[in-house]
Amino acid sequence: DPFGEISLGLLLTRRVMDIWTHNQDLRTSLGIPGDELGLGAQHSWTLLGAGLPMVFGKRGGAKPGESLSLEVRDCFTSLIEVNGDGKAAFVKELAIPTTSISLSAHEWYLLTAGREGREKATPIVSGDTELAKRVLTNFSVTP
Repeated sequence: DPFGEISLGLLLTRRVMDIWTHNQDLRTSLGIPGDELGLGAQHSWTLLGAGLPMVFGKRGGAKPGESLSLEVRDCFTSLIEVNGDGKAAFVKELAIPTTSISLSAHEWYLLTAGREGREKATPIVSGDTELAKRVLTNFSVTP
């Protein structure tokens, strides 16, 4: 295996996300929306969402003290802040985020999975728009 050994639990966790993502691929190409709020989607959000601090801090180039509020409408909201050491992490609350991004579940799938059509996503952005743009253009976290 070119990626080394992984546990059965991790393999099965990734397979659930793979299956849900490919289901969305088929639905998107056939123009059949749906299954964006089910158990497979929720599992995938958890797995893909774990990469958000890396996307914000490293890929997005956020600086210490900068923060992000990311809302996937009707699904979840994640709050991330870069600490004084330059490390981005999830936080429970933010006073006023440096940038805020709001997008649909379908746009979340397109961007985090790096799928064709992601350029048509129209997230709602407020605050530092340049920081949001860097985050959104580097959003793909599919393992």
